[in-house]
Amino acid sequence: MGIGMMKSDVGIVAVDNIGYNLALQFRKKGYKVTVCCADVNICNGYDVSGDEHIKSVLNSLSVSEIETAFDIESMVASLESPRKIFLIKRNGIFSEEIYFKMTSCLQPGDTIIDCCDSSFELTEKRGDELRNLGIAYLGVGIAGDEYSALEGMSFFVGGKKSDFENVKTLISAVSSNFQGISCCQYIGEGYAGRFAQMIFGGLEYSILETMSEAVMFLKYVLDFDGEQIHDTLCEWNESELGGYITGVLADIVSCTDKDTGSYITEVVSDKAGYSRNVSRLSSSASELSVPISVINAAVYTRYLSKMTDKRSLAAEKFELKRIKNSQSKEYDEDRLSECIRRSCYLTILTAVSQCVELLLKAEEKYGWSMNIAEVFFAFYAGTVIQCNLMGRVCDNLSIADNFDLPLFAAGDFRNDSEAYILNLRECAVISVEQGLPLPAMINAISYIDCYCGGKLPTGILQLVRNYLGYDSYKRSDRKEAVTTDWNAPDGKVTSVSDDSGAKKSIYHKEL
Repeated sequence: MGIGMMKSDVGIVAVDNIGYNLALQFRKKGYKVTVCCADVNICNGYDVSGDEHIKSVLNSLSVSEIETAFDIESMVASLESPRKIFLIKRNGIFSEEIYFKMTSCLQPGDTIIDCCDSSFELTEKRGDELRNLGIAYLGVGIAGDEYSALEGMSFFVGGKKSDFENVKTLISAVSSNFQGISCCQYIGEGYAGRFAQMIFGGLEYSILETMSEAVMFLKYVLDFDGEQIHDTLCEWNESELGGYITGVLADIVSCTDKDTGSYITEVVSDKAGYSRNVSRLSSSASELSVPISVINAAVYTRYLSKMTDKRSLAAEKFELKRIKNSQSKEYDEDRLSECIRRSCYLTILTAVSQCVELLLKAEEKYGWSMNIAEVFFAFYAGTVIQCNLMGRVCDNLSIADNFDLPLFAAGDFRNDSEAYILNLRECAVISVEQGLPLPAMINAISYIDCYCGGKLPTGILQLVRNYLGYDSYKRSDRKEAVTTDWNAPDGKVTSVSDDSGAKKSIYHKEL
């Protein structure tokens, strides 16, 4: 379909159904849209109009009166000034050639809304380059799938606040709107939007991991078959864990494979993929010194899952010893299934607490300004993790006076956590005894113990470092840093002030 005479309100460079469906939603909201069906081969003179998939897409867009273009130049020429262009590619980024062609066609005052999976560094680089040309650039994290693109997604926007205000109405038109709150949220300067998307992607991973661990527990500890697990999850769906993912799992576990007759959970490979965006989460949290152990466990388990050959060899060669008689124990099924449900709840709540801590630290470090309750709400309302627990999280965040305590120990969540922590301990003990991997749950109980349990082992390691002559250390009964003379013959050592801050101790004991 050629470019018509009327100028379009918005352009979309797309390569998958999320972009095409977003165009359909814009059209439904009354906007005139031009879509460029992008492909790396466009820059090499490839005739996209001969591609059968593209032709199918073009036909569906044509029915909805959406203009289409086969090259960047034609799309840009079709837009009303100042131009507003969405770049959408869920996994990955567009080539530098496409960016170059686009920027060479744009003019000062135009805006690029980049919803691709770019790195923080690339987001900053492109933002600086385009702003020098007078072109506004917003690095936007999106949450949702191709179906929510038709009804409303969540958008986490990074960039200049003034640039966002210029296109806020446009983005909000296709964002989800839940209980009167827009799921189009401005996070802050630079790559803030991508950062928020990355954190919430990690939270989604941890929720999926935790619920999958619960299914494994029901199957291998309680010896439930698919129908029993289905019934259990249906019961959970009426509780605090009720939500989209719980319902999806309930549907899956009772399905049987037509070829083998086995439950589909028996024949599925455990080799899982992961997004590049979420894989950056650990290093980002480390730079801010924020522990996200539950989320890391979910991500690292996916890394480990891809080591299929090595794991198979290790399982063959290494005897994984288990506590004697642990697998022959008889459990109260109703009590233990409730125990694992509560463990799921507390593990997910712990992961949410870690997300809150990371967002708060990033906001402080990078000077962002966000309404953390509304940011969480935008994620909750526009993604697959809609559940009763996340709804309560949003409610608690909206009324919080401060964030002095971790979320699991604050407000009405404190009562739940204190009531459920023994359940989480019990399930962790059973999994260790039986050699059943529950990495998210075990990391959750460890995180809670470290956070709330008093002294950590780090005090001991500081003494070792001082003994070896590396660092001074702090005492609980003094404010200043001290160092210790470890050469005392009677073992009664003396600690003296180390105001110099010297790294080497003058009292280093001879070895």
